[in-house]
Amino acid sequence: RGPYSVLPQILSDTEYIESRQNQQTLLGIYFGFVVVIVALAVLNAGMSRNFGFGLLALQILLFAAAQAVTSGMAGLHIWPQSPHLNDVAAVIFNLCAASASLCFARAVCTPMRYSRYFDKLMLGLIFALPLSGVADLVYSSQASFMVLNIAVSAALAALLVGIGIGLYERDRDTRWVALGFSPL
Repeated sequence: RGPYSVLPQILSDTEYIESRQNQQTLLGIYFGFVVVIVALAVLNAGMSRNFGFGLLALQILLFAAAQAVTSGMAGLHIWPQSPHLNDVAAVIFNLCAASASLCFARAVCTPMRYSRYFDKLMLGLIFALPLSGVADLVYSSQASFMVLNIAVSAALAALLVGIGIGLYERDRDTRWVALGFSPL
């Protein structure tokens, strides 16, 4: 159920090694930045006793884990003898990263100030995303895949609406959250 399309290329040994070295260098830089950002977020969480920084660290860590699985780095370096774990980890880490993103946005943008029902919807989606992933892995079917995609779409919509409400209400902290999620 994962898309795969690659244009065939014929490379010399030198071109292939250079290509792999460039990929490994860029991924090393990316994961190095992740370590620095997570360390700073944890440090800020401890120093300021702000739960939001802890959630930010968790969100970035889960997102980086999802990127490691999607890029193949996790399968190559962490579980090279168990390639089937990549399929499971791709679903679970991506859904947990989305759930942590919702949790972070909910903690910082505090939608409860504006709508108790919307806050409960976000809370429900935070728990529904990983559960729908587990259900899809256990009972893999076309219907479970559709439910999974609907849950992810609803979570994305809730995330954007929650941030949008905070921006509309001119919440100071929400501007930074919106800027962080702007590539989304």
